[in-house]
Amino acid sequence: MNTKLLTICLLLVTSQVFAKECKGGYGKHWDNCYGTYAFSNGAKYVGEYKSAKKHGQGTLTWLDGKEYAGQWKDGNFNGQGVYTYFYNGEFVGKFIGEFRDNKTYQGKIIDANDKEINIDSKTSKIIGIWRILNNTGGIGVFDRAAFNRLIIFKDENLYKAVVIGYDWQDYNSIRVIRDDEGNEIGMDSGWIDKIRFMPTIYFENKISDFDSTEHFISNTTNDFCDDYEYSECINMLTDEFPHFLLHTLTQNEIINCMQKNKNEVLSEEQTNYDQDNYATSRIPKIWDCIHPYSSKKLFDKRK
Repeated sequence: MNTKLLTICLLLVTSQVFAKECKGGYGKHWDNCYGTYAFSNGAKYVGEYKSAKKHGQGTLTWLDGKEYAGQWKDGNFNGQGVYTYFYNGEFVGKFIGEFRDNKTYQGKIIDANDKEINIDSKTSKIIGIWRILNNTGGIGVFDRAAFNRLIIFKDENLYKAVVIGYDWQDYNSIRVIRDDEGNEIGMDSGWIDKIRFMPTIYFENKISDFDSTEHFISNTTNDFCDDYEYSECINMLTDEFPHFLLHTLTQNEIINCMQKNKNEVLSEEQTNYDQDNYATSRIPKIWDCIHPYSSKKLFDKRK
C-alpha cells in the first residue's frame, strides 16, 4: 500500500474517532460533525460535515457499487481519494490520487485488468460530453430535430473539441389499401423514423487565448446550443449519468479514438435520409469512441 493511500485510510479511521456525531435530522446544524445521510437515489454518504456540506473525510457509495472515499471540501471531492468505478454491476477500475473540485487531477488509473495509467495536470483530459438537442419544429414537438454530442478535451497547450451528430425526422407514411381486384378499400398510415448522420466537426484553440476553461466552454456551447423551448444542452460527464462518468477511466483511449476518426468520411447512405441507415453496421465509427456498444436503440428520438 503506497503512502498516500495509507494516509487516506488512517484519516478515515481517525475522523470516526474524534469527530462529534451529527445530531437530529440533516440541516444547517450539521457542522463540524460526523454523520450518515441516505439520498433518495439510494446513494449513501458516511463522513464529516461542515456547514451542512460534505467536508473533511468521508465515503460516498452508490447503489451500483461505485464509491468515492477520501477528502472533501465544500461538498466536492478535493484532496487525496480513491474513486472506484462500476458499470452494470461490474468493476471497471479505480482512480487513486488527487482530486480538485470533483475532477481527477494527479494520480493513477487502474483498470479491471490491472493496467495502470499515470495522469497529471498536463495529461489530456476530457472536460465534458454534452448531449445537445436542437428542435427544429414540425407538426409535433419532435417531428424534426438535430441531435449532437459535443466532446471537449484539453492537453498541455490546447483546447480541442469534436462535434458529432445526426438529423432526425418523423414521416407520416400513407398507404392505399386495395382488394384483390384493385379497388381502393381504405387507407393505412404510420410514422417512419429517418435519420442522417452529419460530418464530424473538429477544432482546437490555444488555452492561452482564454481566461479560463469555463470561458472556453461558454463560448463553445453557445455556438452549438440553441435556446429554444424544446432544446437542451446537458453535460453528461457527471454523477447523474454514470454511463459517461465511467469513461474518465479510459479517457486516453477515447481521445485517441476521436483523433483517429475525426476525419472519417461518411458514406452516401449515412448522409441521406433512409429508414434503415442507422442499422448498427452503418453507425459512424466515431460514435463508438463514446458509445462502445452503439446500437440502433441509441439513435431513437429524444436520445
